[in-house]
Amino acid sequence: MKKSKKDIRRLCLLIILLLCIPLAQAVADENVETDNFPSSNIIDDEWNKLLGGNNSDGAQSIALTEDEGYIIGGLTKSYGSGSWDVWLIKTDKDGDMLWNKTFGGKEEDSAESVIQTEDGGYLLCGYTFSFGTGGADIWIIKTDDDGNMLWNRTFGGENNDYGQSIIQTNDGGYAFIATTLSFGSTDNDRDIWLIKTDGNGDVMWDKIFGGSEVEWGSDLIQTNDGGYCIVGSTASYGAGGWDVWLLKLYENGDVIWEKTIGGEGMDDGSCIEQTSDMGFIITGSSTSYSSGEWNDALLIKTDQNGNTQWINVFGDYVGKLAEDGGNSVIAAQDSYLIAGITSSYDIGAFDAWLLKVDKQGNEIWNKTFGGRERETANCVLQAKDGSYIVSGETNTYGQKKDVWLIKCQDYPPPEILIERPKQNYLYLFGKEILPIRQTIILGGIIVTSEVYDLQNKIDRVEYYLTGQDYETEPRIVIHSPPFNWEWTSSAFGLYEVTAGAYYGNAGGVAIDKIDVRIFIP
Repeated sequence: MKKSKKDIRRLCLLIILLLCIPLAQAVADENVETDNFPSSNIIDDEWNKLLGGNNSDGAQSIALTEDEGYIIGGLTKSYGSGSWDVWLIKTDKDGDMLWNKTFGGKEEDSAESVIQTEDGGYLLCGYTFSFGTGGADIWIIKTDDDGNMLWNRTFGGENNDYGQSIIQTNDGGYAFIATTLSFGSTDNDRDIWLIKTDGNGDVMWDKIFGGSEVEWGSDLIQTNDGGYCIVGSTASYGAGGWDVWLLKLYENGDVIWEKTIGGEGMDDGSCIEQTSDMGFIITGSSTSYSSGEWNDALLIKTDQNGNTQWINVFGDYVGKLAEDGGNSVIAAQDSYLIAGITSSYDIGAFDAWLLKVDKQGNEIWNKTFGGRERETANCVLQAKDGSYIVSGETNTYGQKKDVWLIKCQDYPPPEILIERPKQNYLYLFGKEILPIRQTIILGGIIVTSEVYDLQNKIDRVEYYLTGQDYETEPRIVIHSPPFNWEWTSSAFGLYEVTAGAYYGNAGGVAIDKIDVRIFIP
């Protein structure tokens, strides 16, 4: 790399200025723990499937069906008769579409929750702007096992009302929760609305929960005692701006107890499941307990009376300002699985995120899925073979925004570590000079990364450089070691170097990042 005398003089001046920066102690490299991977044939039994058309489509909910396939509820702009229509998709156990149905009118309509009913058909819950009495009304749709509509019902008032979560109850009827602006304690504030129907969708009773501020309901389950439990968020009660709100109800909908969980920040409950000890596991997002200034994914374990046993948060990669959240949680035999979204461990804007934690809330592994655009994981369930099925959306792959269905196995992902440049070092023409308060590169460098991949599942490593412009295409793609990138092109300013190691068939990517200041004439 030949430099002119003018370039050398410019670099010397920069070096003199940098020597004025107070020195810091060098940071020792951390030892990386690696776990044994399962046999390769288990890892190979993974896939990811795209479902969608030439416009935007999304998956909000997924359920396992009697034939070991999957039923997906969401919304579509690619198909149907309106701007957005309810979309019902049936797949086989390999994620291949068997059939799909759309429901809707000329306005926006969406499904937020789907279940398979005892008769083998399906039930959707969401909202409609096309039908009903107000702006948005709750919409439930009953279909047969081929997705043909049997009946539908709307519920709502003059303002907006949004259906969120639906279940089939022990008596063969249904119960669902919604966020309502039409009814409740105060005008123009949102409250939680619980509606119980018979098997034909006719109302048996309903309840409103809320205070003087805004509340919303996110998830509903029927508990082992025949009652119900609701999780959502409240601004009327609790310690902070928003708190997680947990309500335990009798079978008739009357409140047994309620709990708020949170701190001074913003805390939200997204999903709940009853655990084998009759307690509850809840996921969501939190700024009160986060390790940084933005949201972390939140996991709460309570006893059967709603008393908090432990709280844990996940996110905030190496101290960065990043946002993470949990959208869905399930209880497995010896662990919990959280599906959500991350910008802490993403290779792009946001990525789909799956975490496995033990029964005490300690992380076992986490996996990122995605590319340089926005991805999210909205639901997770466990298949009959013990694998995990994740449904969400991708903007990186497909035609625009597509439904993304992922099957992944239970093993820790490979790792990638950027070894050069090191954090908080000065480099001159690729040579490591001395430790300082930040990473500074003068005159180019060879970026080197080490991978820890016991089963040789890494397909490729991609390097990205993010400065004032956001790059969607990699600077270089490397398919075999050594995973090194020589960087000598002109640059001046603060950049983020991202290394992404793609592995397996589920769309997983292991990442590492480092912030650097670069001065290359």
